[in-house]
This record gives sequence, C-alpha cells and structure tokens, in this order.
Amino acid sequence: MKIRRFKAILFLLLVMSLLAAACGGDDDADATTAAPSDDGDAAATTTAAPSDDGGAATTAAPSGEAVELRWFIGMGAGTDAPVIPLQQAIVDEFNATKPLGENISLKMEVVDADQAPTILQTQIAGGNPPDIVGPMGVRSAATFFGGWLDIAPYIESNNYDLSDFDPAFVDFWNIGGEQIGLPFGAFPQMVWYNSDHFDEAGLAYPPQEFGAPYVDADGNEKPWNVDTLRELGIVLSVDANGLTPADDGFDPNNQVQWGYCGTVQNEFRGLATMFGAGNFVAEDGKTFTFPEHWQDFAQWYHDLMWKDYVVPNPDFRESDLLANPSPLGSGNCSMMATHTWFQGWGTGELAFDSFDTAAIPAGPDGTITAKLHADTFAIPKSSAHPNEAFQVVGWMLGPEMAPQLAQVYGALPARISAQDAFVNDPANDAGFTWKVATDALAYPDIPSHEAWWPAYIESVDGLDSWWDPIVRNPDADIAAEIPKLEGILQPIYDRAEG
Repeated sequence: MKIRRFKAILFLLLVMSLLAAACGGDDDADATTAAPSDDGDAAATTTAAPSDDGGAATTAAPSGEAVELRWFIGMGAGTDAPVIPLQQAIVDEFNATKPLGENISLKMEVVDADQAPTILQTQIAGGNPPDIVGPMGVRSAATFFGGWLDIAPYIESNNYDLSDFDPAFVDFWNIGGEQIGLPFGAFPQMVWYNSDHFDEAGLAYPPQEFGAPYVDADGNEKPWNVDTLRELGIVLSVDANGLTPADDGFDPNNQVQWGYCGTVQNEFRGLATMFGAGNFVAEDGKTFTFPEHWQDFAQWYHDLMWKDYVVPNPDFRESDLLANPSPLGSGNCSMMATHTWFQGWGTGELAFDSFDTAAIPAGPDGTITAKLHADTFAIPKSSAHPNEAFQVVGWMLGPEMAPQLAQVYGALPARISAQDAFVNDPANDAGFTWKVATDALAYPDIPSHEAWWPAYIESVDGLDSWWDPIVRNPDADIAAEIPKLEGILQPIYDRAEG
C-alpha cells in the first residue's frame, strides 16, 4: 500500500506543475501545398510526406534552409526541476533521429511559470515569437485569445489522421471557430466519493457508467442526476450527534460531515458546468449574457448550502474540518466533483480502498457535462515556420511520442490507442477507477468553463466579487442578485472593447 501511494504521489508531483500556472499527406514527398498566411492569404509552404501510421510526416521536403524551432515551456506544466530533463530527452531524440528531415531541429526554452505570460507577450511583440508553446490548458491559451494559429488547414494539407481522438475532444480545442491545437493530455472530471461514508449510511455507491441509473441498496433505480446527488447528500450530511438534515434536531452549527463539497477551485463557472456548459459573453465577444441554466444552478447550490446543509458554507470549508488537504481528503466530506490531478494530494491519507470515482450526474435537462481540464501545444500566428511547427507538434502528439510525453506530465493520453497502456500501468495506479476518467472524455464542456472572455483576469475577479458574498449570505435572494452580475461584467467588457 505504501509503494502504491508513493507512486501516486510521484504521479501528482508531475501533474501539479499544471496548477502552478492556473493535445500522412500527398503522394509526392516533394509536393508544395498552399497554407494560409497570418493575414488569411495563401502562402506557399513545404509539406512533408505522410508516415505509415497516419501521424506526422516522417520526411520533410528539403527546403535548402536549416530551421531551428523554439519550444516555449512555462504556460502550464513543464517548469518543475524533475520534468525538465525528461522534456530535454524528447528534444534530444528529435534532434538525433531527425524524423522530419535533416533541415528541422528543435530547441527547448523553459521560463519561470509566473513570468511566462509576460515573457511570451514580450517575445511576440518584439518580433521574436517561439514556434511551439505548451503544454498549456484552456485558461493559459485564453490569455492569448486570437494569437494562436488556426491549424485546421495544416491538418488538411498534411493529411493528419484524427481518427485516434474522440471527436468531442478535437472540438474542445476549436475555440472561437479556430482549431488552436490537437488533443494531447487530459485530466477528466469525475465524482470522487468516500466509500466508507456510503457503507456507514447503508447507501449503494453512485454509478460508474455515464448515463446509467443509480441503483439503491434495495435494487430500486432512479436517474443519476443532480436531484439524486442532492438526496444522497442529505443522508450523508451529519452533525455531531449523528443526525442528518432530514432529522428533527439536526444542528447545522455543529455539523461534522457534508454530503457534497463541490469542486476544488469553487469558481462559479466551473461549479455551474454540472448544469451544462455556458459562457458569460455572447457570440459577439462583447455582450454580457447569463445562461438560464446557470441561473438555476446558482439557486440550487445556494439551497444545498443554506437550506439542505449538504454543501459546506465558506466558514466550514475554510476551517480545519475540511481545509486539510481538501474536503474529501479530510475525511469529512462524502463526494466531490473534481479531476484526475486530485489524486495523491487531494485524497490525503485516505486508503485506496476508502474512496473511488463515479460518473458525473446529469443536469436538470438530462445533459451530462463533465468539465475537462486538458493540455495542448499551440503555434503562435506570428511563427516564421508554421508548417514546420505543425509537423513537429504532429510528431510530438503522434502515436509513438504522445504516450511518452503524456507520461512525463502525468496526463491521461488523448489518443484512444494509448489509454489502455497508461491506465493499466501499475505506476499510474491512483486508487480510482480509470475507466470512469476515460469515459468522461466523451462529455466535455464546450465552451470550456475556462474559455476566453473580455479582460480575462478582471472578469474572473468581477465574477468572484459577485458570487462570494452570495454564498456567504444565508438570506441571499438569488433572483434579485442575478441581474447585478451584468452591472459588474458589462462595464469590464466595454473597457476591454474600448
């Protein structure tokens, strides 16, 4: 057991670097293919011949010019000391084997994660952009919204095979109508539950198959949805006298266990996505909108906290009862909805046989949305070598290299063909059911809960300034609070537009 936990901790040491910041061709090998330039016009670029496995081409047409591509690391994972030599090994292998031809080489550039956005912005503004940036998640990519190359034409011109990816995962990286990256690594969301709590309450565990019903201890079925989650949460919430919110005499001021504790970050967009994907900005990119199902979520979640006592209020959540190392890991919370990176640090001292994972429940309209944290590698629009950069990214994320690279970052490979080997590797035994994670990839939030919106950081702060007082006020009138968010966010959008 100690060996398994040690491996899980090593696994998470790699993964947690992600959180510090915030995936064959023409018949002729010589064929020259037109690809769009930054201004939308066609520009002649040299295209490589396809490889046998349908990944990136193995031989680039000679251009007569040596091209050294810069790989910028710092917008996500990759800056921690143990990971740097593993990334360098990938670079060394590329330069030694020359899979895309003698004229293309690769250079790694690791920068401080806290300074990475500023450094990248400075390089781009100074006419010295890198050619490849990654790995990085949606939030990091959104900070440079509009600055990434649309690789859809390069996928087509290089005949890059996408059949090894879930189509929903490919669409996940189509942002604002542009395909900014290929799927690479995934950190899917699941319901993590304390099985000991369910056993003590005489409750059956939640289902591990997406779309399957919840089957109670007597064999009765009901939909696995947010209503059932609430019902279980009430039974699993307990005060110091062993009473639940359904019992007379329950004391919410002396509560010691909570049935559901939301997510780790508890940012509104991430929480509300259980009711369905959405965004606070309209398609025009400048007008505030408040999805109706997110308005419903706000009322549901506030009721869970202050009427049903299933969700801990902020004072409890920030207390020693739940804060260390996380609500679930404290042993005082029965369910959370969070990601694969949670294992190790988030589960704390819980034994592997004391917790497991289940499917995300359906929202009120029956739609299942498992919000996704994922990484990709993007190419700045201003790269001087976009086609070569695409070919290198295609090689990195191809059938041979992508599993190795995913292991470096502790990410579930986006390539379907690589997932079985990853989840069956004893080194990746993390105490939960990996099949739930792989199945969750079919239900991503599109648009992402971390998607772009105007003045990204200021808008996040504005949303928090609205939501935090609401969850701290047991008497908050949600219907009256809903319109106030427009008054906070629309001025931020207007300033960004102006």
